[in-house]
Amino acid sequence: MISTELGSTIGRPKQLSPIQLLILLQLTRGPRYGYELLKELREGFKNVWEARTGTIYPALRGLKTRGLIEGVEREGREFYRLTERGEDFLKQVEERLERRLSFIARYLAFLAKLTPPEVKVRLLERVTSFSIDRLKPPFLESFLEGVDEERRIEVLRRLRRLLSERLRLIEEMIDEGERP
Repeated sequence: MISTELGSTIGRPKQLSPIQLLILLQLTRGPRYGYELLKELREGFKNVWEARTGTIYPALRGLKTRGLIEGVEREGREFYRLTERGEDFLKQVEERLERRLSFIARYLAFLAKLTPPEVKVRLLERVTSFSIDRLKPPFLESFLEGVDEERRIEVLRRLRRLLSERLRLIEEMIDEGERP
């Protein structure tokens, strides 16, 4: 979870919820009305979590109260858009994201180290039972969406080199385990 702080109107820091951060990021692509935001969140978390109106609309109200978004009446609906303060806030979040992702990677590695062996085996069996379609990295496709073709190919080539190196290490681990 990416916890972000935002100064409140009375000077105390307030936390921005993960849903509020996702809403802000959705609004970087232009104004949206509440149900559009809700549908996109439902699709993004399909079969894992279902966003509900009781979660989205209070989050939107909180973002409006903090001055990160504003509502604009159009076509009989309230469309939400980022304010300048919201855009500035997202720039601050972007600056911290790399550090947070490094923390998450370390956290997961430590979690794996502490996980009982029988649980590790069940999790690995589950991962290896995925079909090729389920193994597609949707996060990668999402990160590359909208990136110009030259940069996209460059990133994919670097990723291929990284995965090839990881595969080589896995092969070595297999070979070590099969030695008498």
